[in-house]
Amino acid sequence: MSAAFRDYFTPRPPAAMAERMLAAIGVTGAVVGAFIIQHFNPVTAGFFPKCPFFLITGCYCPGCGTTRGLHALFNGDVAGAAGYNLLMVMTLPILAWLFVSYALVAIRGRALPRVWIPVPIIWAMLYILIGFWVLRNIPVYPLNLLAP
Repeated sequence: MSAAFRDYFTPRPPAAMAERMLAAIGVTGAVVGAFIIQHFNPVTAGFFPKCPFFLITGCYCPGCGTTRGLHALFNGDVAGAAGYNLLMVMTLPILAWLFVSYALVAIRGRALPRVWIPVPIIWAMLYILIGFWVLRNIPVYPLNLLAP
């Protein structure tokens, strides 16, 4: 086992107070944002921003439909959330891990253990993101199902 690999899995020291406060602010912002998205429908509320990439190009970016998808998900509609943005639904376990990790930094000063992701997996994730971006803009069935 290499030293870099071994060092990656050694426990981190407790977070400094500034890092804990920053984590608390981020977690609070995420909770407030989730509350707003759950209680206000992004389609009818009128104060959610439009996607600037879509406004400029008329094409969907990989994030288009995320706010509507989160609204559907927070209200119990998993199928509707997947219809708005399938990639967002697939990345929820990663986002949940990060949220819990930052919440633990804010509460106890220590995050969850780091997860080592091999470089080929990171490249594969990038290719999936780019592929999703391209495929959701092709107006042919069944690819048009990827559009929000």
